[in-house]
Amino acid sequence: MKVAGDELDKAAPDLAGLKEPIVIAKVNADKFPSLANKYEIDGFPTLKIFMHGVPTDYWGPRKADLLVQSLRKFVAPNVVVLNSDSAISDFVEAAGTDFPIYVGFGLDEFVISNLAMKYKKKAWFSVAKDFSEDVMMLYDFDKVPALASLHPSYSE
Repeated sequence: MKVAGDELDKAAPDLAGLKEPIVIAKVNADKFPSLANKYEIDGFPTLKIFMHGVPTDYWGPRKADLLVQSLRKFVAPNVVVLNSDSAISDFVEAAGTDFPIYVGFGLDEFVISNLAMKYKKKAWFSVAKDFSEDVMMLYDFDKVPALASLHPSYSE
């Protein structure tokens, strides 16, 4: 399946260019059989994710754009804590338009952590600890705590 290798080549620059880069490394298991045995690789192509040196099998999409989306979500924290107006706008911009975004204003991260763990692959979750009245107007709420749900691909 040469296609997967080509897709990895396409995804690699996008992943390396992230604020928190994700590195893709390709290994020819035929040339390095001891490495393949060490990580129990018996089919090709096999994708493994190493987080803090611990390998995990990757079963997600393999098309370049979907691979980038999936890996960004995989390595993201369950709940991102935002401490300023600029952090909120940066988070919403970085999240992109592929998944819904939830921002809990004036909420403790533990309030939505169970929800975030359950739906991490399907949405972005954050809590805003410090924000201005301008942000309250932008997201259309006047009391805290409040939970804003955004889906940027629909301009909502």
